[in-house]
Amino acid sequence: MKCMNKIVTKWRNKDNEYKFRGKGIASNEWYYGDLIIDEGRYYICLQVNDHIKRDDYEVYMIEVIPETVGQYTGLKDKNGKEIYSEDIIKYTLQNHKTNEIYYENFIVMWKEETASYVIKNNIKGTLCVDYVKTAGEVIGNTTDNLELLKEE
Repeated sequence: MKCMNKIVTKWRNKDNEYKFRGKGIASNEWYYGDLIIDEGRYYICLQVNDHIKRDDYEVYMIEVIPETVGQYTGLKDKNGKEIYSEDIIKYTLQNHKTNEIYYENFIVMWKEETASYVIKNNIKGTLCVDYVKTAGEVIGNTTDNLELLKEE
């Protein structure tokens, strides 16, 4: 199998970086790298050391569960953690009438209509993902922490 069968991207982030994550089928651990889809099977192609000659390395690919695959948005939360699609974000909001600070959880998702990442929940609807840089924090993802999205 060749690494370049089909590399998938939705959007190139601001650093011109394509990066994905997925949970391994065999290990149930998270892996990060390029996404390869070959004959309906999903793989994360792990990064290799730069000092290895181009024709002298093996490509390491881990088969992952398709439903767990998420793309890096190019953004980091207020703590510097990378934000991926399907992450759950704890977002700080303020009631403009009472000035009360409160928190709600949102899912990071790709919105085809605007060709951009957004954060969404059932109460507030859809917001721009850029706001997460200063007022949001990654607290989990929809694969491991679905209970964080329960309605209040």
